[in-house]
Parts: sequence; structure tokens; C-alpha cells
Amino acid sequence: MTDPAKTYPGSKQVRRLVRGDTVEPEAPEWRIDPRSYLVNGKPVEFFAIGSLATALNRSVQTVRRWERKGWIPEATFRTSGKKKDRLYTEVQIKGLLMLAREADLLDPSSRKPVGDTDFPARAHKLFERLEQG
Repeated sequence: MTDPAKTYPGSKQVRRLVRGDTVEPEAPEWRIDPRSYLVNGKPVEFFAIGSLATALNRSVQTVRRWERKGWIPEATFRTSGKKKDRLYTEVQIKGLLMLAREADLLDPSSRKPVGDTDFPARAHKLFERLEQG
């Protein structure tokens, strides 16, 4: 068993814990470089597409392809400027992660087609509910 006292962000122990041991790390592995922006005058923490890709155990290109095919909703928030980075809230990422786990999509070696599951419909409903507040 891994000693939780020896875990720290970026350590091998944390990565091992995130992938299935019984002890949970303080912060999930996908919570990389949060950015804070004002939304309606309140600071909100956002994560780039790389955080979502890490959470779903996929590449950034795969997440972009899922968005193009409509399997996940378009990012609710984008940065201004030339790049227009996709930004996701922690709630959005955790919600998509939960839905992906329920649809058995987290293991990329399973090759389960996303379009053959209820994940896309549920992901869109999740974002609709979150937008309504």
C-alpha cells in the first residue's frame, strides 16, 4: 500500500493513487495550471483542454475531435484573442469524467466507440443543466 504521507503534487505516488489505489490524493492529476477569470464580476477557476484530456485519459486532439463530432458540447468559455483556448470549469470536467466512467470510456485500450454510448447525449444535458444554473 502506498504511504499517503509521501505523496505530493507531481509525485509517482500521486499518479498511482489517481489510477486506482484506495487512497485519494489531495488534488486530482488533471487539475493542472488553473486560470482565474472574472465571470459576471466574480473570479472563476478554469482549466484548459489539456486538463480535460488528462482527466478523460485521452489526447487533446481526441477531445477536439469529440467536440467537432458533437460527442461533447463545445467549450462554454473561450479565451479572447487569436488562439481562443477552450476553457472548462472544474464542475464541467468532473461531470464529464463521471459520465465517461459510467459509459466505460476511461480505458483507451477498450476501443469502445463513444458514438455507440449514451455519453454524448448525457454530456450535452450536463452542460445544459450547468448553464441554467
